[in-house]
Amino acid sequence: MDIRLHSGDDDGVYRQYWDEMPCYLSVHDPEYRIVDGNRRFRDDFGDAIGEKCFAVYKGRGDVCPDCPVAATFHDGSSHCSEQLLLTRTGRQVPVIVHTTPIRNENGGVVAVMEMHSDISEAKRLERLLHQSQQRLAQLFEEVPCLVTVQGRDHVIQHANRRFRE
Repeated sequence: MDIRLHSGDDDGVYRQYWDEMPCYLSVHDPEYRIVDGNRRFRDDFGDAIGEKCFAVYKGRGDVCPDCPVAATFHDGSSHCSEQLLLTRTGRQVPVIVHTTPIRNENGGVVAVMEMHSDISEAKRLERLLHQSQQRLAQLFEEVPCLVTVQGRDHVIQHANRRFRE
């Protein structure tokens, strides 16, 4: 099956838009083969056109559990999930995945476009926030004085260890 991403006189312009997107873009056929990928995809996953997406993205030998591409082929709807990709250099990249069906003139799904947005920075900040929350909770518990947090109704909502003792 020949699936073309672009057609018409504006191929070069659309290819430039496609290649410059700040995310991984790929198109998959019903056998999970990658039929196209943008520049960022090629930079991090190599020239993987024709290879199975589960092998390229995760080093797997079969379709991933809860695969959003499989779900889109199954029900014709877009899907979203959080995944962890493995680049060709072995770097793990946490991503949010969005899939979109590509339909033929009869409305049948002939391919799926997949967009992976790198959320590494958000995950890093999430870890820092969690560490800060843990330090604050430890400080709250260990200060050598009585500490309570009360609501507007003057009911104690939280109290530190010293107060509870």
